[in-house]
Amino acid sequence: MPFITQGKANLKYILIVVILSAIVGGGILAYQFWWLPKQEIESPEVKPSEGVFARTNKSTYYQHVDLDSIESIEVSLKNNLKEIIFSDGIANTEKKSQDGSWEKLSRESCVPPTCIDELRIPAEIKPGESKVVDGISVDILDPGTYRFEIGYYLKKETLQEDQSQKTVLSNKFIVHPEMLRAKFTGKFSEETIDINANGLYDFLIINVEINVTTSGKYYIHGYLSDFYYESPLTILKEGIHSMPLRFDGQSIRYAQTNGPYYLHDLYLETEDDNTTDILFLEIKNEKGYETKPYRFVEFEPLFAD
Repeated sequence: MPFITQGKANLKYILIVVILSAIVGGGILAYQFWWLPKQEIESPEVKPSEGVFARTNKSTYYQHVDLDSIESIEVSLKNNLKEIIFSDGIANTEKKSQDGSWEKLSRESCVPPTCIDELRIPAEIKPGESKVVDGISVDILDPGTYRFEIGYYLKKETLQEDQSQKTVLSNKFIVHPEMLRAKFTGKFSEETIDINANGLYDFLIINVEINVTTSGKYYIHGYLSDFYYESPLTILKEGIHSMPLRFDGQSIRYAQTNGPYYLHDLYLETEDDNTTDILFLEIKNEKGYETKPYRFVEFEPLFAD
């Protein structure tokens, strides 16, 4: 069959060539996808974070009418540096404003019982140690969300070394004017859902138990390792309830990280976005609630294999 007919290209011949090229190219791609061995992606080794970390002994405190019964807030410093440090106590107290910014409480406007009192500098903190900053007594009456800026110094061997103060921010904590309307009980359960019955999980659900003392609309949000979820707003009456956090299986599969996974930084919010309770869940190896040791290949992929 001539390719050129009376000075014109033979369209049938060109069409046959295009079809054969597509078949050959598709076969090569199929061979590479199904028969060639796939390189396994190794998860990076997780190493402890270096630095100095500050955390209060609780995440929630209560306002009291009787000033003699005001709660004491203790701050611990964890030294993950290779050098010895000395705590310099609380450098600043910051309060969260309505616009989300942080306002430092000035010393000029700080008068008892709404300021820091009786500060004592603790002993040295060696690498790997965690110590309470001894003798810090904080009386805060105004409801709100706060955090501390803690000062510390590195132990120096010579006068020529840097002697400047360094600081680290603590976790956020809440001061309430009254008892909580709802709070976490610390009880959890987990389950998986396979919607299309193909043996792969579409969702990993963590059921979080809360105790509601005032009926209203609530929602919770938090992290499962690096995966975030926010539950819908739900009407709850007084009593014990279980609220589910539904973590997407495809996201877990895409991250290619095997379990167990850890639930942490859990917040319980009201309808008007007021935080009624916080649970950092540092109850197991400082990581939080631990799931079963799932493999990421047990979850639904983004695209069918």
